[in-house]
Amino acid sequence: MSTNTSYGGDEELQKKWMAGQKRTFTRWANNFLQARKLKINDLESDLADGINLINLVEILTNKSIGIKYKTAPKNKAAKLENICFALDFVQKNGVRLVGIGGSDIYDQNIKLILGMIWTFILKFHIQRDGAGLEQWVTEQLAKYGLKSRNYANDWSNGQLLTALVDSLDPGSLPLTKYNPNEPLAEIEKAMDLAERQFEIPRILDAQDLFEIPDDLSTMTYVSYFYQYYLRRMSQPGRACAKHSFAEGPGLLNSSSFATRGANTKTFYITAVDFSKKIVHKGGDPFSANLAKASEPAKPIISCSVKDIGNGTYRVDYQITDPGDYLIDVLLDGEKIAGSPFPVRFWASPDEFSVSGSGVKAGKACETLEVIIQSREGAKENGLKKGDPFCVFARDQREGKIPVVLVEDEDGLQKFTFTPKHSGFLTVDVMLNFVPLAGSPFSFLVI
Repeated sequence: MSTNTSYGGDEELQKKWMAGQKRTFTRWANNFLQARKLKINDLESDLADGINLINLVEILTNKSIGIKYKTAPKNKAAKLENICFALDFVQKNGVRLVGIGGSDIYDQNIKLILGMIWTFILKFHIQRDGAGLEQWVTEQLAKYGLKSRNYANDWSNGQLLTALVDSLDPGSLPLTKYNPNEPLAEIEKAMDLAERQFEIPRILDAQDLFEIPDDLSTMTYVSYFYQYYLRRMSQPGRACAKHSFAEGPGLLNSSSFATRGANTKTFYITAVDFSKKIVHKGGDPFSANLAKASEPAKPIISCSVKDIGNGTYRVDYQITDPGDYLIDVLLDGEKIAGSPFPVRFWASPDEFSVSGSGVKAGKACETLEVIIQSREGAKENGLKKGDPFCVFARDQREGKIPVVLVEDEDGLQKFTFTPKHSGFLTVDVMLNFVPLAGSPFSFLVI
């Protein structure tokens, strides 16, 4: 995701852009300083005596500066000393400051001050939670078929912000109600809800995001959403999608046949919290749906999910058409571990025909064939390459005869074997060890 806002040589826009970034960074700093009942009114001048700067770096590092500084500096020397104390301290705590010194802050060089604050934001706010922000934003927006290429213009119409807010509480701000003709109003609505429902501070002006979007300001604001998500997911006793899992026969190919009548498939979800402990309380908003593998974005079946207690949820569904499917299991709109689960449903065994010399009279020492195909008029995609058909041949003298799969493709599988002796022969033809119509076949080999 790009973070390169540029307004070229437009001096007026550059001034507006810098003023917007200054507002955002000031609010970000004040969000920390309020814990000590301090406030920056003007980022350009209110760091010049070093007092607010010292308090800010102490809060960010959660450490004391360890030096007696001037709490009411009267002259330039005392103020510069305070500023240098703060800069030295923060650099000893892993912050790399380039191109800025105490005199730049004392002289109120706003460009360098903004650069310093952005370094603080990266170190103590965005990178504090690892490198997961961009991946998380990408995953949240993908649920709505959206993508962010940058943190500036892509966010200026409010659509991505609307989707991000709704992703934290699906249905709270449906994207279907987003009005592209009123982008500023949509930004205001999303920010209001984020502040009210998730306590995300409005460090960014809606007007600034709409008129002069700045990538650094937007990224800073969006990072609060990620931190809210991490806090919520890390709460003990709250199910976490990342660690919750599903298992059971309804997620396996084995014994899965599509039938015209009632044939319920079942699997189970286990709720697990952030610390990888099973959540026994129940009531977590799990859901599951099933879609064709060729159209994963178009669910065709909404599965029944029942809380059966002790952290377990039973999922039931029915399938009538054979084919390849994906089962998506979600917790509050987020995929659980392993989701979506690919499942192949075979047609019922009576949907296939068996033919060839290997199921009727043949001659000893000649190669016989068993050909399996979908019956004419059978359900679409009745036989797929790799489907677990098997053929067993036995004679009365030596017992089992080796059988070889010689052709395997969509719509057809062919097996061959060579009986060595005359006499009665028995051939079993099965799909996943369930006999096909007419099996077993018995005939005389001459």
